[in-house]
Amino acid sequence: MRRYGRVIFEKGEDATGILHEALALSQTSGNNLGIYVIYAFLAEQALRNNNADLALSYLEHAKLNPSTADPWINGCYAKLYALRGDVALAEQYLENSTRPTDAAEAYLILKDNEQAKIYALAAYKWAWHDGPPFCLHYELERAKTVLKSLNIPEPQYPLKQINSHIAFEKEIRQFIEAL
Repeated sequence: MRRYGRVIFEKGEDATGILHEALALSQTSGNNLGIYVIYAFLAEQALRNNNADLALSYLEHAKLNPSTADPWINGCYAKLYALRGDVALAEQYLENSTRPTDAAEAYLILKDNEQAKIYALAAYKWAWHDGPPFCLHYELERAKTVLKSLNIPEPQYPLKQINSHIAFEKEIRQFIEAL
């Protein structure tokens, strides 16, 4: 259920209902890691809906704090305080190891377009890897969104060339043709 909620969330759809169902299941089974992750996704969903207070309540309820040194959680807090207009706290969390996509989105909220551009380009490169299908698709889409809102064209990186070579490929093909 949690993974399904993540897929819905990553697709950009509202996953709140599914995440609450997954949270109930995780709480019933005592799955603490699942609870942690679900609260983080609920916080992200609230931030996506521009509801900083709700995001903060999710982070606090799950005891998700920056002392965990989790880049994802630091990114949540950075965006949360950016939405609240607390530039100093947002920048404090941005200094603490955030993912480049989170930093780009936080700087965009803070209207610091130069920093947003720097981090959006870094996020794009980080998510690109060797290009589709080897990229971090949803992270790449988030980076594209920031770049688009800044009217910056997407960088052009080479796609990985795939040489189809499977061990014993010739023999396998011959066997298949013989069937």
